[in-house]
Amino acid sequence: MGISPSLEIAKRALIAQRLGLDTTSSNVANVNTPGYSRRVPTFREGEPLPLRNGFVGNGVLVSKLRTFREEFFDRHIRRSFSNLSTLETDNALIQKLATILGEPGDQNTLNSTVMDFLNSFQSLSLKPSDIALRERTISLAKTMLFRFKEVASQIQDAREQILNDFNIGVDQANRLIKEIADLNFKIASAKSKLDGDSQTFVDLRESKLEELSKLFEVNITQGDYGTVNVFLNGINLVTGASYSQLKSKLHIDSLTNEKTLSLVKQDLSGRELASVSLKYGKLGSLLEHYNVIYDNFDSSGGMSIATELEKFFSTFITKINSFSVNGYGLTDTTAPPPGRNFFVYSGILSIATTDLNSEIVADVRKMPLSAFPNEHGDTSVARQIANLASDKNFLSDQTPDEYLTNIIGQLGNFGEQVASLYSTSKTANEQLLNQRESLIGVNLDEEAINLIKFQKAFEAASRVVSTTNDILGTLVNLGR
Repeated sequence: MGISPSLEIAKRALIAQRLGLDTTSSNVANVNTPGYSRRVPTFREGEPLPLRNGFVGNGVLVSKLRTFREEFFDRHIRRSFSNLSTLETDNALIQKLATILGEPGDQNTLNSTVMDFLNSFQSLSLKPSDIALRERTISLAKTMLFRFKEVASQIQDAREQILNDFNIGVDQANRLIKEIADLNFKIASAKSKLDGDSQTFVDLRESKLEELSKLFEVNITQGDYGTVNVFLNGINLVTGASYSQLKSKLHIDSLTNEKTLSLVKQDLSGRELASVSLKYGKLGSLLEHYNVIYDNFDSSGGMSIATELEKFFSTFITKINSFSVNGYGLTDTTAPPPGRNFFVYSGILSIATTDLNSEIVADVRKMPLSAFPNEHGDTSVARQIANLASDKNFLSDQTPDEYLTNIIGQLGNFGEQVASLYSTSKTANEQLLNQRESLIGVNLDEEAINLIKFQKAFEAASRVVSTTNDILGTLVNLGR
């Protein structure tokens, strides 16, 4: 074995150990970099050199840089992020709805304004000619309407904000989809040129996939040359470097004016390709709240607080008017009844379109409390309205107070369930992240040991070069 192989072996050792030092330095530098997975060079022995008496080693080669990232953890963390984001958004929107309703605790609740209004008719049944009591009833009616309108308006404002957040989320998803496709291209190019993965691009792509999974649940399959394919409920979004975009679509029913939000897949030219269903992630939660919980004209049959309030209100107004339309005021002296509704509305009966009858407001004596003309002592209509407070057949075999309380109770129960699930899901997510971090994260103590190990190996290889150089110098001098 000559001098030349020794130098070649030493050179390979220097290159390999320097790569080990560089890799370890990179690990240390990225100890606090989110999504970074530590790397370790994998060494292999070079092909042995054949000699007369056998084979001799030919140094060391670096086969690849090993990463500790595992798809098992990545897949479960993406799913955990999607579930956690769903519950986090649900929790925030349910709390916002509870704040809007102001239940329980506030003095001016929907229940209290309704009951105060109905109870005022009990007082009027005892003193129907008392103008002050009539004016008080009008004042309580105004307070009740104001409270319902305030709640309905705030719910619709919140619903518009949900729509805005949904559109922002779709834009964010489109940006991530494009970035993932671009990273696929870079990874495939690096693999084909260098015969190895660019782990920096792989780590960055995984971070993008996790961001995307917070918006909706994604399914990932492996493609060619290290690329991945991204699916949303069976709809392909990314294949290699090719990708599609998403678009929000708002449909308004011409008969009921119900607004329904949906998500569609489109190509880069804007042509719609398929409708996409959403269930999990931030976008899935926003879609559910917009189309059901916050929808005041929901037709899906789901738990819609806004629709339940509209249902209660329309039933309440219809029943009040059905009594008052057949009644007489203090100024009505002859039959038939003037057909004076207590509440009036334009178009479809709803909270937003309803107001007090201006005729009654202008002259409280026209408030219909009697079932007969010119009989001021009769209070049949007043008692009918007052009896609504205890009417078990008001709506769904419940009194007005029970029905409203049930709505608030449903919201409270749902909120408690979501909060509990969110807390549990958050803990599970943290455990998964910790488990993955223990595998792919940088341990400074371990890296310090590696630095020493590669340093000593590098110094030893340098000594081989130095020693070989001394030997070569001695041989040259012998020839002089």
